[in-house]
Amino acid sequence: MSVLAFISTGISYNKELPQKENSAEYGYIFQIQNINLYAFTINELLATVKKIAKNKNISHSLAIDSGADSFYKFTAKGAEAARHEIKDKTGKFVNITRLFAEVEFNEMTDVIDYLLKKS
Repeated sequence: MSVLAFISTGISYNKELPQKENSAEYGYIFQIQNINLYAFTINELLATVKKIAKNKNISHSLAIDSGADSFYKFTAKGAEAARHEIKDKTGKFVNITRLFAEVEFNEMTDVIDYLLKKS
């Protein structure tokens, strides 16, 4: 299973995501469940990404998606950047969150739990 996390560090990590998601625990939760977490920062400078990662104690990898080219392979042009897309072990997208809403984040974790139990 994979989680693609597309974020704008200036918005998502500082305003929209809860503490549980902008901490080292976020990446660790996926790691211990053997889930591939691919986090892409949208249109951010390397220095900004490094600073946010250090300040927020982020343990998962962050890739810089300059021009949002990777992001736009999965979304419509102009879509909001803070989102998670979950792919099951067959590669099928099974859940998408848009921006941050506690309800959507909780639904996403429920989908992950269901898929882990199913496999």
